[in-house]
Amino acid sequence: MAGKDEGKPKKSPAKGAGGGSAGLGDVGLLILRLLTGVATVAHAWPLVLAGEVQWAVLGASVDFVGLSADTHGHIGAATAIGLLAGGALLGLGLTTRVAAGFVFVLLVASAIRGWMIAPALLLDSPGFLRAINALALACLGGGAFSLDRKPVGR
Repeated sequence: MAGKDEGKPKKSPAKGAGGGSAGLGDVGLLILRLLTGVATVAHAWPLVLAGEVQWAVLGASVDFVGLSADTHGHIGAATAIGLLAGGALLGLGLTTRVAAGFVFVLLVASAIRGWMIAPALLLDSPGFLRAINALALACLGGGAFSLDRKPVGR
């Protein structure tokens, strides 16, 4: 005598993150993506509004790569706007891997400069921790709840 559940596929709550229906892994990626995106936007917004003097200071923080002092203001503005756009894209889940990689590179450059000034503070740096989160998202993607995920049935 056959049971009523025989022949039906069993549901697995652990599936997700690229392995079928959304699961706990996708919820974790959603939380990581949203918190990293919001924290990056919250960090970048004051930098965008700060103006040319602060942009020059921000641009000077990457002097270790040998850029001309004439470009500091432009580099600082581009960094601030890049962090703002990258954080917004992460929060929305659009081009998650690219945005996360971009945010990672910008934050690592900042963390390297901070490490050159005070090596002991590197691991306590919020920017360094956001960079680690961005690296994880660049490797894993946005999950089932991101806007760059293909709709079901396509």
